Amino acid sequence: MGANGGRSCKSRRGLHRSWQDIQSREHNAHVGFNVDTDAPKIYATDSTYTESSMSSMTLPEPTLPRLVPNHGKLIVVHGSADPVFSVNDTINWYESFRARYGNNATDTVRLFIVPGMSHSRGGPATDQFDMVDALVNWVERGIAPNAITAKARGKGAVAPAAVNAEVPSSWSPGRTRPLCAYPEVPKYKGSGDIETASSFSCVTP
Repeated sequence: MGANGGRSCKSRRGLHRSWQDIQSREHNAHVGFNVDTDAPKIYATDSTYTESSMSSMTLPEPTLPRLVPNHGKLIVVHGSADPVFSVNDTINWYESFRARYGNNATDTVRLFIVPGMSHSRGGPATDQFDMVDALVNWVERGIAPNAITAKARGKGAVAPAAVNAEVPSSWSPGRTRPLCAYPEVPKYKGSGDIETASSFSCVTP
């Protein structure tokens, strides 16, 4: 029985692997993508495209050796619900930067996480904000951004073509919230309109 059982187990494993191979081949044929041969192409370069797709998506060296010595400024924005790039990777990168430069880190880089926002926009979020003016004020006027007001794009708050359909119906269409410089988060002050950014303050959790 032991010998037969062993052959039976091997047979079942073999059938399972065969079925996986069949599924894999059918999937590849259906989508026109072969994991073994096509996936490595993300690292490809040539004389025209000297930077690969993967390197362009990889977070920069956390010491930012060119930006910091030249007193540059960088604002990083990431949606907490981004399905393409994990916000955790960005937080880990920023934490490495802070570990390197300590209290001076915020002289160069500020990270803003947008609760609920998907990849660059969308999601149940206040995803309308102006980081360009914030950066200009920081560079040209020395006003570092501690909090930036963000607004929802609910029906009636913006032009119909710009409406974010994922804004919950329970929200005011033009809800505003402060985006706080990481690691701070917005906290309700205990009074005031919950749909308005001024009713919240940025605190360290």
